[in-house]
Amino acid sequence: MLKKILLVLLAMSMAGVMVAQPRFNRHGSSRASKRGDNISLYSIDGGKMLYNVSEDIGVQTGSAIDALRNAPGVEVDAEGNISYRGGAAVDIWINDKPLHLKAEALKQYLKSFPAAMLQRIEVIARPTAKYHTQNSVINIVTNAKVMNDQLLCLGLNANSRPQIGPWVDYMLANDNMRFNIFLSGVYERYNSEANSNSRLLAPDNTLSSIISTEDRIRNHTWSGNFGVDFDYYLNSTTTLSFWLWAAASHDSCATSSLTERAESISSPGSYLYKDNFRNGNSLTDAAFGVRLEKKFDNLGGMFSIDYSGTLMRNYLYDTDRRKYDSLTSLNFNRNIVTRNPSQWHGITADLALPYGDYGEINFGLRGSLAPEQKDVEATRKNKIDSLRSYSFTNGTRELS
Repeated sequence: MLKKILLVLLAMSMAGVMVAQPRFNRHGSSRASKRGDNISLYSIDGGKMLYNVSEDIGVQTGSAIDALRNAPGVEVDAEGNISYRGGAAVDIWINDKPLHLKAEALKQYLKSFPAAMLQRIEVIARPTAKYHTQNSVINIVTNAKVMNDQLLCLGLNANSRPQIGPWVDYMLANDNMRFNIFLSGVYERYNSEANSNSRLLAPDNTLSSIISTEDRIRNHTWSGNFGVDFDYYLNSTTTLSFWLWAAASHDSCATSSLTERAESISSPGSYLYKDNFRNGNSLTDAAFGVRLEKKFDNLGGMFSIDYSGTLMRNYLYDTDRRKYDSLTSLNFNRNIVTRNPSQWHGITADLALPYGDYGEINFGLRGSLAPEQKDVEATRKNKIDSLRSYSFTNGTRELS
């Protein structure tokens, strides 16, 4: 079977991208609607709001994005971002399976999906436990089975700040599995200057002091993201899934400040001092999970068990140096360093048993563990500041 690869060489911010069509087998599904069946354009099925795309002649020449604009409660902005009524986050599913594409790649994929291949769109505003998400769910049901689908997207977001953000997303799907990998990075640098002047008055409204300050600020930020999702279909009713998402970021700000203070009442005279501030934040974060899902029937009966976890480490620093031109006794150095590693682990088992067309019973068990540690070390003139230095450990366990 020939494979098709879509290559999008460059996408600048909001630029549109042409994409190739997935390969379909029109005999892959027996649920395709036929003209003349008197199917309503919109209907409700239990907790699902249905939009029967195959009955809407007006969108047949468009894409899945065009069809989503007509789905009940679904909002699609000019850039192709999808949300539920009022801006609520959504998860996109294809034929009852989550689509794990991220950000720009998801938009390009849905733009490439022809509306003529869609049977209906199901909007689940409040999904049940079997969906394992707090977001609303949009399930796109096709009238043709996707036999083999590959998608490669390359993009670059940039502006004159300057900021540059390359990204790449690759997806491979067939009858046996779905694989998706995503990689992105952002670098940003910007400078600014600020001047301020203030006049302080004594209680009798006489001039007490005048303060003039000139600031020069330098900011640097970089971040990177890596994600991989893998679904393997052991058989028609059993799916094994694995996912990993990792992110790292660092931002720093350096400020050089020159202040002149002219006192008129207390210690009359002019005083000049320089401040140098530096602060930064480094964050590393990883989330991962594995899930086994077993369906009993087509009515929604399902058993699932999954393990997921997160690892995070946050490092912050803040320094302040002040140096007077003449009153050297008022010079000071301050340093604050914060280290905050934390993690979370959880195991969840869920059993969903439908008892009719409009109801189901769910049984679930969840256990979790969340240890955390935080160390804050503050110094002043190279001596430990006991009022601001502290350390603590914390841990929670929960079974529900």
